[in-house]
Amino acid sequence: MKQYIGRRKLKYMENKSTTINIYDFSIWCMASLYFFLPRRFYLLGMYSFRAILLGLLFLLVVNNHGRIEYKCKFMAVPSIFFLMAFFRYLIAGRLASGLGYLLDTVFLMVLMTNLIRTQREFSKYIKCYCNFIGLYSILGVIECVTGFNIWNILTGSSQLVYVRYALHRSYGSMTNFTNNAFFLLLSTVIVLWEIQNCKEIDRRKNIIVFILVNLNLFATLTRSAILLTLVFYLILLVRGGLLRFIKKHFVPIFIITVGIILVFLFSNATRNVMSMLVNMFLAIIDEDAAMSIKSEFGGNVGGVGNRFQLYDWVLESIKGKEVFGAGPKMFTYNWVRGDGIAMLKDSLENEYLSVLFRFGMVGLVLYLTMIFNFIVKIYRARRRLDSEISRIKRNMRWDSLVAIITPIYYLGGFFYAYADDSRLFLILMCLLYAFTANVIDSKEDIDNLMTENY
Repeated sequence: MKQYIGRRKLKYMENKSTTINIYDFSIWCMASLYFFLPRRFYLLGMYSFRAILLGLLFLLVVNNHGRIEYKCKFMAVPSIFFLMAFFRYLIAGRLASGLGYLLDTVFLMVLMTNLIRTQREFSKYIKCYCNFIGLYSILGVIECVTGFNIWNILTGSSQLVYVRYALHRSYGSMTNFTNNAFFLLLSTVIVLWEIQNCKEIDRRKNIIVFILVNLNLFATLTRSAILLTLVFYLILLVRGGLLRFIKKHFVPIFIITVGIILVFLFSNATRNVMSMLVNMFLAIIDEDAAMSIKSEFGGNVGGVGNRFQLYDWVLESIKGKEVFGAGPKMFTYNWVRGDGIAMLKDSLENEYLSVLFRFGMVGLVLYLTMIFNFIVKIYRARRRLDSEISRIKRNMRWDSLVAIITPIYYLGGFFYAYADDSRLFLILMCLLYAFTANVIDSKEDIDNLMTENY
């Protein structure tokens, strides 16, 4: 491994003028344009991000004289599920969609694992992404306040309007509000890492980016994502010594807490805002709270919709097709409300039911196996790094951040179906692979990565 990296670094120095341009350009595209351009924008007759991915793969193949590595140990298990899905598309007569699915998964992982190979490239991607997500979040906050979505202007598509508390739910370049919220949640992992490891002069800028990302996340007004974001931060704080801090400074913290409560009690404006925010979450379990905010909140006040009925509806829809599912098509189900009005359900707000419906029990088992495999990879990465850099705070190590966000992200799958946000999760896993397999090659590299500012 070290001999290979030594040859690669030598080649990097010999061909500096060519390699730097191609790799820097590719990293910049994957950290910005790949997510900035929306699914509804087409290039060369395909989704724009797929056209970018194909172009960068071509550049990489040419630059490496036709040599592209497939990281078998890292990609084998996920590839089984992705290839199964591809053949399911093929059987359904949807070759183009199947190839697009492979581009979004297998080829994305191939590109990222070949693109991020050194400390410099790892850091370059993180920095570029933070710059991109800062701009993206500013546009998202503007969208929340004004309803102006710049991506609709670029694509000429109609505005997806959904208002809660007189605010426009932000969906940016993503498929919908919920996908945008979880995309932003995953983005906080990258921003938090950069805050911890950037130069001192850049830290203030990255903290501002972190605030903007969270403002944009809350601007989606997606309750499941907001709750899971709070869980993510709570875990980070507890691991960082929150309980010890509270115990040590209990008296001043208690006084400050009482003061904040008094402000809320005696300030009508503050009390009303807090009441609306609290009722937004209580509405999920309390009908009275749901009725109190119904006029300002909009539809689906209870936040559950038909999510519980979906389990029965999906099982009924694939009856006789339980093994391989109904195929890669849109879910539809006709049902009748209690007041006798006929309704049509045409969405699946559950990732696991979506996999079961399209690919059956075989697909669901392979999908859960892939999730388990990701968790095993994270555990192995942490075990390796624990023995080598135990002096570093675990809560801000890359493997620790990914280890915390992974179960949270897959828990979110019970509340919505993944779309564009799943591409970012695969990239996080590829960065974890780079962090442990290529970027960190020796004790000296580990010390440099965790202590130097890039």
